[in-house]
Amino acid sequence: MTGMTGSLVAARTDGFGVRLLSLLNAMALSDITGLPFRFHWEDNKSANPHHSVEAAEICFDAGFLDAHVLSDAELQALNEVTPAALLGGEGKDHTSYCKVPQSAGAGLDRANPFRADLAGHDFRKTFLRIGFSPKNARAIDRALHGPLPEGLTAIHLRAGDVVYGEFRLNGYWVNKVIPYQLAIRLITGIGPQRCLLFCQDGRLGQYLGQRFPGIRNSQDMMPPDMDSAQQALFDMVLMSRCTRIIAGRSGFSMVAARLAAVRLEDYTTLFSPAEIARLLSGVVEEPDGAPDGQRAFSALALLENAPPDMPVAHRIRVADFGLRMDPGNAFFAYRKILCLLEGDSALADAFFSSLTREEKDRLLQVVKRCHGRPKLADYCARNGFEATLLANPSQVSCVLLAAIGRARGDLEAAREWSHRAETWQSRPPTSR
Repeated sequence: MTGMTGSLVAARTDGFGVRLLSLLNAMALSDITGLPFRFHWEDNKSANPHHSVEAAEICFDAGFLDAHVLSDAELQALNEVTPAALLGGEGKDHTSYCKVPQSAGAGLDRANPFRADLAGHDFRKTFLRIGFSPKNARAIDRALHGPLPEGLTAIHLRAGDVVYGEFRLNGYWVNKVIPYQLAIRLITGIGPQRCLLFCQDGRLGQYLGQRFPGIRNSQDMMPPDMDSAQQALFDMVLMSRCTRIIAGRSGFSMVAARLAAVRLEDYTTLFSPAEIARLLSGVVEEPDGAPDGQRAFSALALLENAPPDMPVAHRIRVADFGLRMDPGNAFFAYRKILCLLEGDSALADAFFSSLTREEKDRLLQVVKRCHGRPKLADYCARNGFEATLLANPSQVSCVLLAAIGRARGDLEAAREWSHRAETWQSRPPTSR
């Protein structure tokens, strides 16, 4: 691509929804400023079963790509500047660009009064200007013009990597997904005939369909031959035709709300943490027919929303249940160890000793991941994970503190904690 001036560039590398939000903002701000918009579309998710991001040449038509896409080399050759600098005159320099975030007006509105302009922007019209490939355009057209009653409430039940992938290995992302027990409460309160479900987990959709016969599900409305990207676009557009949209913190549902010009209702604003904990408290009871992965996620959400006065014994029971439903999720083992340390450190050591080598390896990987990435490390600090390990000396606390040291690149601390673990004199658990 040649002949560029300074540009507004959408260059998100995460999920489909967030990428489209950034692209929509870039296009809208281009309309406002007169600067051209470009976008970079990294092909890093097409093999991920939890995402619907396909390669740019499959997702978009050739004309749109020729006019607006940046290759890796073209993006790297440009000079990133601040929004104020770009809009203050450096936009005349064809090597300058500003990355456009996915949130409306973020960054750019600090130096310029664009928030009001974006708030009044017709994002549906902007979305329809995106040059999608013919197959994707057909999916959008079906969602726009298919029969749909007025006044429906969309309930977006995301699953993907938060319920079944790597994001389930900590509690940081819990609020991105509505636990199914809360969905049941929402459906009951709103009325099944006034709800339209968008279920990424087809088994959960079937389960809710059995509980609420006749409830609408977007899966029943789309043609059976659609690929994952077509299904995602179909759902986004169909969701945008609803009067209300209730969801977790998902870029996918944010796109729909932007197109509908309605406020996205985050389920955490509809339920207090105490209500969430109460509604999830029955998750450890007898099986209710929901998929095991969904029940494990509810256990994780319960631990994250547990009131301070929840007994440690009940927290341990919830962690044990999570492990039974999702044996590969060592974060439940980490939470159980932290709970055991609050009561009797010897019990924590005994539990750690009972784990197989594979289970211990998974646990150490989860601990290193949680404490070695900035966002997750902040989450762990807020929840006092490391403080609990330091305050309750034991063999397992030394092992995990060594893993935390390695995650941070503090090899001296890692060696010291490893030495303490190797020379630890164990004692029998206190009888209780």
